[in-house]
Amino acid sequence: MNKKGDMGFFVKIVIACLFLVTVLGATVKTVDIDLFSSEADSLSNREFIKLTSIIEGLIETGSQSGINDITLELEDDFVIISFYENDDSAIGNGRIISTPKTCKSESCLCLFKEPLINDLNKKNINDKRVVNCKQFKKTKIHTGFESPDYNNHIKPYCYDMLDESESVNGNVYEYKYVCLAGYSVDHGYWGSKGLTIQTRKLPGDIMEIFIDLDNSVNVDRYYSIHTCPAGSYAACVNQKYGFIFQEQSNDFVCKFNQNNNSCEKEAIEPCAMGIIESECFCEGQARTSGFCIEDKHYKTDLPRDLYNDYCYPQRIDDCGDYKTDTKYDSDKYACTFNLCGLDRDCYWDAKAPIIGSLKPNTCENCTEACNCDLYDNDKWVETVNPCNCDCSTPPITQPNIPYYGVTQNPIP
Repeated sequence: MNKKGDMGFFVKIVIACLFLVTVLGATVKTVDIDLFSSEADSLSNREFIKLTSIIEGLIETGSQSGINDITLELEDDFVIISFYENDDSAIGNGRIISTPKTCKSESCLCLFKEPLINDLNKKNINDKRVVNCKQFKKTKIHTGFESPDYNNHIKPYCYDMLDESESVNGNVYEYKYVCLAGYSVDHGYWGSKGLTIQTRKLPGDIMEIFIDLDNSVNVDRYYSIHTCPAGSYAACVNQKYGFIFQEQSNDFVCKFNQNNNSCEKEAIEPCAMGIIESECFCEGQARTSGFCIEDKHYKTDLPRDLYNDYCYPQRIDDCGDYKTDTKYDSDKYACTFNLCGLDRDCYWDAKAPIIGSLKPNTCENCTEACNCDLYDNDKWVETVNPCNCDCSTPPITQPNIPYYGVTQNPIP
């Protein structure tokens, strides 16, 4: 037997096997890198980096609070999810998503490429779907999506990631894990949306990062949960951000400067009646969005850029086109103030009888002659009086006309 020859053959086989393992291993690794690299160049990842850079900038000021906004675009098959420090996973939409290993026990905001699957049986199975993660030390990252103010509007698909709630000055705020999905079967496409990013120092030197839709509901949250610290302008100390005061018959606002970590006084004007388009004060508080009617502030869940967001996505050619969903007050506001500038006046008919094309909760063309019973006793609409009705005329007694199974009673 040629033992030396056999041994040489065996060595060659071993070397060949090792070579194959190395090549295959390198090939698998290369596929992973190529996949990651291709997604790293995606629009969603560029937007994710933009988002995390804004958060870093707010944190780096060291201020007790900060606020900024961003227009975030997400492609259909991407999702952004937050993970808390030392948490094993986030839970939503019936799925458990394990905290990616790259987070290393820190709070984390991660961009994933769909599809994600339930991690219940195999932990960290979704790590291979991670496009990018950003760690934030000693932070808590959450959102308020699905608070009652949204009226089921623009739900992210993992909206059941409930975390906690707090009550501040009579307002209840619900917080959840951040979960921004490019697309969901139930709630459609994300596309491009305006977000507000807010920071707040919590006890224990923890920094809260709050990410949500940029609208009057969430901007008001920022004003209501913060007070001006010591070292602020004297009239502002311990007052809420946006507090209004007078000096020598002039109006001023307590404006928080996050770079100086103090509130400074700044001149401000009262809001004109109607849509708030720039900072002014209404109902004793600085406002940047919503509506002001007789010094009463009305919030809206629509973004602050009402005109572009409302008038362009849909064609508004007639009063009846001011209707996206009867659950939203925003349609009523848009109709009453003729937001899109139609060449006729409109009014919101909340209690129209079913006669012909007239139905409840629709925007109707104003009539040539009218009195204020047209506005269904809605005082703020009467104040705006979009149809220029004669409000000195006593209201007309209406006949009993059925509405969706309810009989209308005469107006007293």
